Amino acid sequence: MFRVVPNFLSRSRNNAAAAGGGPAVSLPSSSSAQSLDSQSESEALVSALDAVELVLNDDIAGAEAGLVGGTSAFHKVAFGTLAFLKAVLGAEQEVMKEASEHLAEAEASAAHSLAKAQRDSSTGSGIYDKGSEFILCQAEAQVMMAVVGVLSESLTESIRGFYRLRKAYLSLDALSRMEDNFFKNQPAQILDEKQGLAEEERVRAQAVTGLDAEKQTTTTTTATITEESSSPLDVFIHSGTNLMFGVLNLLISIVPPAFSKLLYVVGFHGDRDRALKMLWQASKFHNINGGLAALVLFGWYNGLLGFCDIIPDGADPDADEQDSSAYPGPRLEALLHEMRQRHPKSNIWMIEEARMASSRRDLASALSLLSDAGGSSLKQVEAMRMFETSLDSMYAHRYELCADSFVKCVDLNAWSQAMYYFVAGAAHAEKHKTLAEQYIRTAPTKVGKKKMMGRQLPFDLFVVRKVTKWTERVAQRGCDLIEAIGVSPLEEMVYLWGEQSSVLDEVDEKASLALLRSVILRNLRRYDESMALLKTELLPLSPQALRGAHRDDWPAPAAHHEMAVNLAAVKVDLAADAILVQEAKTHITRAKNWDRYELEARLGIKVTAAHAYSQQQRYQYSF
Repeated sequence: MFRVVPNFLSRSRNNAAAAGGGPAVSLPSSSSAQSLDSQSESEALVSALDAVELVLNDDIAGAEAGLVGGTSAFHKVAFGTLAFLKAVLGAEQEVMKEASEHLAEAEASAAHSLAKAQRDSSTGSGIYDKGSEFILCQAEAQVMMAVVGVLSESLTESIRGFYRLRKAYLSLDALSRMEDNFFKNQPAQILDEKQGLAEEERVRAQAVTGLDAEKQTTTTTTATITEESSSPLDVFIHSGTNLMFGVLNLLISIVPPAFSKLLYVVGFHGDRDRALKMLWQASKFHNINGGLAALVLFGWYNGLLGFCDIIPDGADPDADEQDSSAYPGPRLEALLHEMRQRHPKSNIWMIEEARMASSRRDLASALSLLSDAGGSSLKQVEAMRMFETSLDSMYAHRYELCADSFVKCVDLNAWSQAMYYFVAGAAHAEKHKTLAEQYIRTAPTKVGKKKMMGRQLPFDLFVVRKVTKWTERVAQRGCDLIEAIGVSPLEEMVYLWGEQSSVLDEVDEKASLALLRSVILRNLRRYDESMALLKTELLPLSPQALRGAHRDDWPAPAAHHEMAVNLAAVKVDLAADAILVQEAKTHITRAKNWDRYELEARLGIKVTAAHAYSQQQRYQYSF
């Protein structure tokens, strides 16, 4: 529950001086000059916001042109934001290095402007302390530098990134408390007259009086800062604080177990519920902060949350208001519609629409949207479109399109070219698997009447028997023909034609196969079969069982996560559910505390999300 804050601010560029912005000027001593300086700062802010927002419409050239020459801290941060977007969309080292340099310059500029603003009194806000706009600029630069640092290849930069998150947290928390204290000190009658709050909203506002201070600092509310002020400064601080505090809390809340010790550097744990509420609040503003908040929300719900396996069904249309782990489909669709209206020329939002279609398992629509999007003037957006095409075609088993798209990713992005080539090769293997089945099924139809010494050719008999055997397996197992083959027939041919073959019986291969089969059974809602397979083939394995050169060691911890997913999906009754939740928590804990293994960082995201969900369920069932 969060405290209600009044409808107070709007971005309202029509009411702000929207003429071209210049740098903030030095403060003269006269009152008229002070007013001019305040107007100059406002113009610089609006100018920078107008320019940087063009990137959300794929107009990177227009955004850069609007920011070049601007010397204010707002312009510096806006330019750093452009570089940051290029860096996170492409994840390329050279671009990330450039982004870090721009953001460091922005942080230094904000620090200089903050020192000046705290000495002078010509500008300021009725809600926030003097210089708060530059505190926010510093925090924005620090959060963005932290993200770039974590994405970089340097451990040192990653650790520095977590230190920056701590500094940003303290600044953003201070800004949040300023706003909270301002409204706390307003007479309730005046606030009610200004806001026109509905009766139930006033009741809810009174009901949270006794909340602890940490919860009260949250500015994400039902009745929000939106309408009654023409100050672009207050709008910037409010929307930016919600955006950055939301991003920061969300980042910390999803740190995988492998990197959990870094949380000691930060000194706090992320609050996912609070983060998402703040991001939804920021997304309401028609500025770069609102656009970035929308991107983060789509990235969370259609990306990271979609990657997790234990999430509520989301059948309740209001589930997103109470449960951050639910998928708020209608609300996301409304936000996407708004963003596409605001930025009609942008491929970014079309890609997000495709992601939403993919999350609904409508892969045909997703691929159609990605195809219709066409190229983008921003290379990183085009790389993102091609990567999404690659993934969706892989999910849809469109092997040729998958392979071709991943190969195109190589020319567009240097993030993980090894993976691009690997998946392209795997797609070709699957494509040829289809061709292999076609040839194998054709083989028995080509058995002729040719005989040797009055008997049918031995290999003809061999072929007919083999294919018949596999066909029967297909009927029994419900699998495709290639999966029914078992021992490689090619290896058998090698032996039969005079070369000895050996059939490998690797424990890690068996474990991988068992895990993937259990996942298929789970997705078919055959939970008992899935759990039975895990119990017999994988759960008995110790961390050492899959150790060794070139072995796949990740299926063992993944099996415990899969067991928890199955248990969470089984619905019985309240008493039985409580037992299942406790059992699921046991498996999640085992996966979380597993020895180091390959893909730990990737699978750790699933485990972290599952652990958060199990904690929620723990409170529900009062364990």
